[in-house]
Amino acid sequence: MKVEPFEEGTHSRLILSHMVTSKTVLSRIASQWSPPGLFADPWQNLIGSWCVEFFQKHKKAPNKAIKPIYQEYADGGPDGP
Repeated sequence: MKVEPFEEGTHSRLILSHMVTSKTVLSRIASQWSPPGLFADPWQNLIGSWCVEFFQKHKKAPNKAIKPIYQEYADGGPDGP
């Protein structure tokens, strides 16, 4: 029997990474998204909300555009620290 290690949050991170990179996955999740989000972790909900907002505006997944979105947040943009 093969044993695989299980890390808490692995599935959530996988879903979140697909939200960033896949229009198909993001479109299905965006239709169900409601604040504060669908994840248990507030940071995952923050990134998920960025993806949903990007999808609603551009009708595609953010892919590399997630970096400037994060940078705006990190620099103290509208919702930044």
